[in-house]
Amino acid sequence: MALLAGIHSTRYPQVVDAYLKPAVDHDDQPCKWERPDLHGLREFCSVHFNWPQAKADEHLLPVMQVYSRW
Repeated sequence: MALLAGIHSTRYPQVVDAYLKPAVDHDDQPCKWERPDLHGLREFCSVHFNWPQAKADEHLLPVMQVYSRW
């Protein structure tokens, strides 16, 4: 807490406040997982990381394979 007290006076007190007092969703519905949007993820990697599809696929396809086993 002493460390957080020092950080609290910095430029980003909202970050510390969010950590100390998180907004929690109290919804009783169970979480439902959906299949990741491979096309959307490829597009994100292209736009934000400047990755060609082959590089994105190096990282994304193994994750998609694990997901398909669930």
